[in-house]
Amino acid sequence: MLKDITLGQYFPGNSLAHRLDPRTKILLTVVYIVMLFCAKSFVSYGVVAALLIAEVKISGVAPKALVRGLKPILFIICFTAVLNLFYTPGETLVSFWIFKITKEGIFTAFFMVLRITMLIMGTFLLTYTTSPIALTDGLETLLGPLKKIRVPVHELAMIMSIALRMIPTLIEETDKIMSAQKARGADFESGNLLQRARALVPILVPLFISAFRRADELGWDRIATGHYARADYDAGAGRWLLKKAAHPDKDQSYVLAMLTQEQLSRVLFPLGELSKEEVRAVAQEAGLASAKKKDSQDICFIPDGDYGAFLRRHTGRDYPPGPFVFEDGTLLGRHRGIVDYTVGQRRGLGVSSEWGRLYVKEIRPQDNTVVLSGGGSLFARTLTAGRLNLIPCARLDGPVRLRAKIRYRMAEQPCTVEQTGQRAIRLTFDRPQRAITPGQTVVLYDGDTVVGGAVITRSVPD
Repeated sequence: MLKDITLGQYFPGNSLAHRLDPRTKILLTVVYIVMLFCAKSFVSYGVVAALLIAEVKISGVAPKALVRGLKPILFIICFTAVLNLFYTPGETLVSFWIFKITKEGIFTAFFMVLRITMLIMGTFLLTYTTSPIALTDGLETLLGPLKKIRVPVHELAMIMSIALRMIPTLIEETDKIMSAQKARGADFESGNLLQRARALVPILVPLFISAFRRADELGWDRIATGHYARADYDAGAGRWLLKKAAHPDKDQSYVLAMLTQEQLSRVLFPLGELSKEEVRAVAQEAGLASAKKKDSQDICFIPDGDYGAFLRRHTGRDYPPGPFVFEDGTLLGRHRGIVDYTVGQRRGLGVSSEWGRLYVKEIRPQDNTVVLSGGGSLFARTLTAGRLNLIPCARLDGPVRLRAKIRYRMAEQPCTVEQTGQRAIRLTFDRPQRAITPGQTVVLYDGDTVVGGAVITRSVPD
């Protein structure tokens, strides 16, 4: 039954109905509904039916798709017909027990069924032939005059459009997930109401995830995130730009530097111009619990800070102990597993030596070794990086002067960058930098604009 619900589905095509301006289609649909509710005779219903047939013809939508959409509400149609058939006063034709069938009841029931059927079919054609974005734009334009009396027209149009698009998505995904659960022995049809409700709980999480995955497939235009950053379009260059947040203390552009042009064109950063205090004030006014929530530190989804245990749980892999060695090869002890360490780390090593304080200098997955050294060996001026993602331009012409940082919480440092391959760079800082770490991202800046990002492959000794 779930798969028969077709409300909100869009059937791509190139018919006259598909090409028609969405505002015109919305207005014609309103006119159609008014005509349908004003119809009182066979002649007037015949005129509306002719319009519906013509609309179906020019839309290219298969009639069986419209008929299939009626199946989920067939009970409502029949129930409405029965009520009108037995409870409409008039000239009695048949009487038994407490029921009477009247001449007027027959006509009323017939026209009611006809009206509901034609109403559903006619309105379904609007969403069948109009994409969600076009429908939103059309609604917003038509409702535009209401802005003068402070009606949130844009928000209403978006809500209506998204609601229509979510209906088929959730129905389809629910049907798939329930079928999979039934194959594993789940029972959604027996037991009392509470038991049936409990049986539905396991489908909620996968349904939520599937709905987001399907957003791109459905052609939804934008995704809004809570990152503190800004995105602008450079009409002269024909490219999207990623910029720092208006308030630098909360800027998160570093973690967004690998976004492509396609991704930047479809993302919104509503917090980019706001301070943290302003955001909290908005949340407080809206009555949100997060208004007083403490700022998250480090990895927000690992509250206990044990990222090593998190990686073990979610990868299902075991990271065995291995040797700690000094940079000259001297064995110093045993480490717990390479995922528990990062370059530059000093605390929690559990080893001592005649060289004084030790730091992680290098992690070698190939032989499961963690290399330690004194603090002086951690500094270098030059690095190489791959997987380059440039944002405001397609290529760096010659060595260029920029600023860069190799960690999220780090002040940008002046440097010279040269593109050495299609997706590779060589970067030299003006001053030596501590703990340049392969696998981390180096992000390039030109003032407030993010030039791009790349993944560090190695640090080059001076």
